[in-house]
Formats: sequence, C-alpha cells, structure tokens
Amino acid sequence: MGNDTSLPLAQVPPGFSTMCISLHHTDSITVLHHDTGALSTIRQAIVDNWPDGIQREMAICGSGWMFKVKGTPFFTCSSSSSSQARLMIAVILQKLYSIGWKIVVSCDLARFNDKSSMFLKRSPSNFSSVHPFVCVGLSSSDKLQIINLPSQLIEPLKQVVYKFWTKGIQNESYENGVLEIKMAGNPWWSTDLQSVMAKVLLQNIIATLHRFQYVYTVNVNLKSTADSLYFRYDPNVPVNGAAQFCTISLNRTDRLRVICAPDAIVNMIRGVIQTVWLHGKIQEEKDHHGSWEFKISGNPWHSCKEESVMARYM
Repeated sequence: MGNDTSLPLAQVPPGFSTMCISLHHTDSITVLHHDTGALSTIRQAIVDNWPDGIQREMAICGSGWMFKVKGTPFFTCSSSSSSQARLMIAVILQKLYSIGWKIVVSCDLARFNDKSSMFLKRSPSNFSSVHPFVCVGLSSSDKLQIINLPSQLIEPLKQVVYKFWTKGIQNESYENGVLEIKMAGNPWWSTDLQSVMAKVLLQNIIATLHRFQYVYTVNVNLKSTADSLYFRYDPNVPVNGAAQFCTISLNRTDRLRVICAPDAIVNMIRGVIQTVWLHGKIQEEKDHHGSWEFKISGNPWHSCKEESVMARYM
C-alpha cells in the first residue's frame, strides 16, 4: 500500500459534512474529513477514558489524522481492558453526537488489520446528549459485557438473560457501571440450537433497552471478533413502547433463518427469494429450533461475480 502520507485524500467541496473514524491494527484510530471540534473531542475522549493515554498522533493522507494509543485496546484478552476499550468508543460516539455528529453507518472495509469504520454526518445543530451511550459487548465465547448500564436497567436485563438463555448463568457481576454475565455454554461460538438461542437473547436485549428509551445506534468490531452494539438514549421513544423486533440470520453458505417473526414477514421473505434470487429456487424450508429456515439454491453467502451481486441485491 505504501506510505500513507504519499496518498493524499481528494479535496472535498466546502460544506462537506461526512466524517470517517476507523480502528486499525491493535492501537490506532484514524479520522478522515474531520473539523477541529471533532478532532479535539476525540482526543479528549481518548485521554479521559483510555488509562494508558495517547502514544503519539500525526497527520496522514494530507488531511487525515491518526491517534496511536499506548497499549493494545483493539487486541486484548483481559476483561478490564475490553470494557475500557468499549467505554472509550462509547464516549467518543456520545461526545461527537453532543456536538452534532450523528452516526450513519459502520462497516468493515478490509479483510486484514482494520476493524470497523464508522461514518458520521454533521448536523446544522447540536443534539442533547447527557446520557452515556450503552454498549452491549459479546466477550469470549460465553460472556455479555454491558457498559454504562443505568442501575434501573440491571435487573430487567438480568431477567432477560435468565429467561432466554435456558442453559443457565455461571456467574455475574456489576461494578463501575459494567454488568458482566458469564453464561453456560458458548452462545457466541455455537451452531444449531445455541446459535438460535443466542440471537433470540440479543433480540430481546435490544427490545428491553428500547422499552427504556435506548435505541440501537451502531455496531462496532473492536477486535476482529464479535461486534459490540451501541445504544443511545432517545427521550422521544415512548417508555414501555410495544415495538416489535425480528431477526434475519445468514448461515453456512446457503441458509437464511428468520427468528421471532410473524407469518406475514416470513411469507414476504419467501416471495423476495423466489422473485429476486437469480436461481429462483428454495431447496427446502423448515422449522429450525424455533426459527424458520430457508435453504437457498446455490451459495449466496459464499459467491462471486454475478451471484455475489444478486446476493447483495436480494
């Protein structure tokens, strides 16, 4: 790829209001198309929330900026370091939101070294954001680590885990705003029944947070493992609102599973597959541990060329 400084970013027109924050390697945060307010906000959030601080920072690609932090926040095995890295990202996103930067989307744009890239858009006005962003982190193969959790949500979320993870809980702890639950089995590294159970559990965690006015905002891959989910408090969401959620899961190379969805949604998805997929064929469909599974002809989730394009379109 060469030296980053030899690849200057293309000039953007005046008023360009989209910024990208990327997590690189084990210790770097890159910011592209930022303004001075955003950059100072990110810098302060790192200093305040990553114990080892910033090792160095520098301009890259002409108008980009990179923070290299001390330690390895994006490659760590300890529970405390993982929670601190998740907290740092939560504070960065919350502080940027409070000065008008709204998260649009995140994605993984590289197969190696890079983690998530987050795209944010500048609003003409600032947002009110006095509540910390909540992070639901999937740790190891069997832990939930929930950061910035208000005390009134501890019991409701614990009850969700006890209800929907029927294999049981090995232990739990709550300290400094972090609820950590170690579950029996391997929900984040499983197949078949446990895999479906894990998705039902996460769906109900999202629904419970929504009832308490915390809305899903973005998912961030910090360590090239499972994502961490971030939630923002939204006072406009009705308390105890009856929002409905369902889950679509892409499995193996050719399976699509619909979880906790009404028949109308299942029928709609069936029609889309039959109409849009270039092979136009569902080989088999069945109940799969409480989900509804479609086995699709071909290999849509492991494809190339035209089939890859059609899989994305579907």
